[in-house]
Amino acid sequence: MLKRFIVPLVAVGLAAVLVITAVHSSFTQSLGVSVRVDSVSDSDQSGFITDVSIDVTNESDHPIDPQFALVWKPQPARWRTIAGPATLAAHERATYQIEPIGAVNAPPLGQDFQVRVNAPNSIVYALSSTVTTQRQDLALKNPSLRWLPGDAIASSAAPIGWNEYEQRGEGDVAEVAPASVFGIDATHLSIEQDGQPDSGGWSHTGLSQEIDFPSQPFDVTVLSRAIYKTSNGQWPLDAFGIQVSDASKHVSWLLFEDTGKGDLEYDLPDAPHMKIYDVHSGEWARRTVDLADLYRRMDWAPTATVTLTVFIGASSHLAQQFDGYVASIQPTSATRQVQ
Repeated sequence: MLKRFIVPLVAVGLAAVLVITAVHSSFTQSLGVSVRVDSVSDSDQSGFITDVSIDVTNESDHPIDPQFALVWKPQPARWRTIAGPATLAAHERATYQIEPIGAVNAPPLGQDFQVRVNAPNSIVYALSSTVTTQRQDLALKNPSLRWLPGDAIASSAAPIGWNEYEQRGEGDVAEVAPASVFGIDATHLSIEQDGQPDSGGWSHTGLSQEIDFPSQPFDVTVLSRAIYKTSNGQWPLDAFGIQVSDASKHVSWLLFEDTGKGDLEYDLPDAPHMKIYDVHSGEWARRTVDLADLYRRMDWAPTATVTLTVFIGASSHLAQQFDGYVASIQPTSATRQVQ
C-alpha cells in the first residue's frame, strides 16, 4: 500500500492584478535608469507573484540591454523578460513584463520586494521602490498545475504551489514534468517498474498540497494511459489519480483508468477506499469528484483540511511502464470545455 502524502484543493476565480503600494520610481545615477513597478499579479492563482509589469526609462546617453531580478532575499532572484524591447535606446522609455525563472524565484504574496535592473555582466544596477502586495488565502494553489520556466530542471521539480515527492526502487524510473498533449498544457507523470521487490511493494511519484476540506464538487481533467489491473483480491497493480487523506486517517484513492466496465468503487482490508473513474485510454477526459458526498456515504466526519496528492504508482509484482497527464483541478463551475 502506498504511504501517505500531503495536499489541498478547489480554487476560485481567475487571477487578478494585485493591489500594490509604495511604487515610486527610483534612480541610480551611475546606471542612468529609472524603474517603476506598474502592476503585480498572480496569474496562476498560486499564492506567489508570477507576473510583474514595470516602466523603465533610460536616462543615459547610451543604449542598455536590461536584465531584471526581484530582491527580497540575500541573493537577487533572476526574472526573464516576456515583453519589452531587448535594447532600450538612450533617453527612451518602455514597459516590460517579466516572470520568474523557476518557482524558487517567485516571492509569496505578502512579501515586500524591489525590482532590480542592470546591464549584462555589470554590477551597477537601479532599484525600484519597495513594493508591498496583499497575502491571499487560496483554496487550491495553481489549479492548472502550470510550470514556470526553469522548473523542470530544478533540483525539486514541481509546478509552483505544489510539492514533489518520489519513492522508487533502484531499478525503477519515475518522473514528473511539464508537457503538452493535443494542444493542452499539463503535468506528465510516468512510472517504469522493473518488477523487482521495492520498499512497501510500490514505486510511485507525484505532487501534493494541503487544502481546506472541499465542500463543493471539483472537476479533474486528465489523460490516462493506465489500464485497470488488479490481483485476485482487487488490489491495484497500477494507480494513476489522486489520493485524499486526512488527520483522521481516512484515505481514498480516486483513480482514472480504463476499466472497460464503467466506474468502480469498493473497499479493501487495511487499504484506501477505492473509486475508479472509467476513462478511455489516451483520450482527454473530465470527471467530477464530490468528496463531501463520498465522506457522507462512508460515514466519515469531514476534517478541517485534507491532503491531496496527484500521483502515479506501480506495484513491484508486475513489470510495467505507463503514464498519465493532469491538466487541471478546478471547481466544477469554473472548468472549461476540453476540446
